[in-house]
Amino acid sequence: MTSDIETKLIKIFEKKFNLKNKKNKIRKLSASNFNKWDSLEHLQIIMEIERNFKKKFTFTEIINLKSFKKIYETLKKKI
Repeated sequence: MTSDIETKLIKIFEKKFNLKNKKNKIRKLSASNFNKWDSLEHLQIIMEIERNFKKKFTFTEIINLKSFKKIYETLKKKI
């Protein structure tokens, strides 16, 4: 079962990386396995997530949030 958090995150990733209807692929994405996820895209993703969820990440969190899974797990703890 998909949570509301995961659903919103998937929509952000779908839009950012133009990956419509690829939920399973999105769940496995990370900066190390997806060429389009560079440092600029990373910051844009983080900013979009902060805007959508009205939550702020610390500098250390931002540095370590390099996969969909890690972002999801960290966000779950904040909500």
